[in-house]
Amino acid sequence: HYAASDLGWPNRKISDALSLLSDGGAIHRDFNTDEVFICDWYSVNAPRNANHYKGILREAGMLQSNEIKETLVASLRAEMMKREWPRWMDEVKVHLFPDHDELTADDLI
Repeated sequence: HYAASDLGWPNRKISDALSLLSDGGAIHRDFNTDEVFICDWYSVNAPRNANHYKGILREAGMLQSNEIKETLVASLRAEMMKREWPRWMDEVKVHLFPDHDELTADDLI
């Protein structure tokens, strides 16, 4: 585990901590890929601009776990739907879908 090395904890302590967080609903964890998603991450760290948003999508594309990808996208989408359509999302739309003028937030998330 990267976390074990970073924190100087034994792997068992990391596994126990991750299990507690997962059981408590604070994280989604894929044991097969060893990937973790922090629940409600985007309620605190929503994308602030087009580059941030595009970076999130790029990073999500590199995840191995389909379960974590789906959780991430659902969480991001739910958070973006709560917010007013930011002006910078128009830039994302043009960048990702240059041939489509009639896209909504649902199409981008």
